[in-house]
Amino acid sequence: MKTIYIDGEIYRHQNSNGYRSTLAHELSHVLLHRDVFESASYNDIDGYKKFVESISEDDRGWIENQAYNLSGLLLVPSDSLEECYAEVADTLAANGMDIRKLAPDGMKQVAKVIGQRFRVYSKNIHKRAVKLNLWSDDAVAD
Repeated sequence: MKTIYIDGEIYRHQNSNGYRSTLAHELSHVLLHRDVFESASYNDIDGYKKFVESISEDDRGWIENQAYNLSGLLLVPSDSLEECYAEVADTLAANGMDIRKLAPDGMKQVAKVIGQRFRVYSKNIHKRAVKLNLWSDDAVAD
């Protein structure tokens, strides 16, 4: 619980969104799941991987979801996201477009634009926007 490892490609990538998201996610594990990780005995990355694989898929999913949600709150506060969404909606309206009527590919671009503002992945914006009921889960094309 003293070191956070980041994949080299994420660390070296020219776009820091992945790095910021990964750091926030791993910090969330430290804050939320210290007891889980301190109960294990591992001394290296391979030992850590084996420990993680020993956690049931359901429990691992629960732990990952909690860390993902907290990191999203840290990087994309609700009020700021709602404000940014309203700004994008107003800009689109000024150009004759209704954000609520955009096709999934259009909403994907909205998530990307907002993601750039917060310096996070568009998928982070999408998940936070769905939680805040700014748009539905199927609003963005895969």
